Amino acid sequence: VEHPELGRLYRTGDYGVWRPAGYIEFQGRKDQQVKIRGYRVELGEIEGRLLAHEFIKNAVVMEQRDDRNHAFLCAYYVPDGEEVTSEELRIYLQRELPNYMVPSYYIELEKIPLSPNGKVNRRELPMPNVEQQMELKYEEARNETEQKLTEIWKEVLGVERIGIHDHFFELGGNSILMVQIRTRISREMGIDLNLRDFLQHYTIAKLSERIEEGVDTQAAIVYPEL
Repeated sequence: VEHPELGRLYRTGDYGVWRPAGYIEFQGRKDQQVKIRGYRVELGEIEGRLLAHEFIKNAVVMEQRDDRNHAFLCAYYVPDGEEVTSEELRIYLQRELPNYMVPSYYIELEKIPLSPNGKVNRRELPMPNVEQQMELKYEEARNETEQKLTEIWKEVLGVERIGIHDHFFELGGNSILMVQIRTRISREMGIDLNLRDFLQHYTIAKLSERIEEGVDTQAAIVYPEL
């Protein structure tokens, strides 16, 4: 592109901000910014955190979609000689990043696929087996509280099978469905969970533990039907 003042420019797909001092501040790749759970996420920031791990040689994070068209993050990584599990990486990133930026799935690769010009070939990155991963971590309700929460989640989320370790947002949850679930819990269990409790305890197992710790049942609020 021939610019009247700046001369020849190239459409690279990058974001930038022109500063009064006369320089362009790099804001990241256009194709590296995605929206997950209502938040705009810079994939490069997650990749940078993974590369900072002492046992990671290379890493790429990509937005993927399941068969219900729900977006999720998947991390692809190449270990640096040492064995590192997906659960170890998940715990590591949970300490470094906000919850919505922590990938849901992790796939170990021998090498990151590259295009002829040396860039990451994202089309060659394998799609995670979502159903298999959910099957591996599936666990049924172990007590009455978990059983009741499971029934509520199934009805509100419209999902036939939910394990106590399944992530609310990975099941297709959003802010509106969160309000509906909190309403049902308040009405049917006499327990009022505040928003922070729900966001910090986003699985049935975690939520049940929080309730068993002793949420103030006297402060339950009866919400109107949505």
